[in-house]
Amino acid sequence: MYLAPLNYDRYFKKVFSDTRIAKRFLEDFFDIEIDELELLS
Repeated sequence: MYLAPLNYDRYFKKVFSDTRIAKRFLEDFFDIEIDELELLS
């Protein structure tokens, strides 16, 4: 069985393409507060 990397998932791409949404997702997932999130190209 082939397991594709997470960055191929369209929802993963959508969440992490917008820093505002990514920040909220990561804060909820890790139960932490993030001051700043930088999106690398």
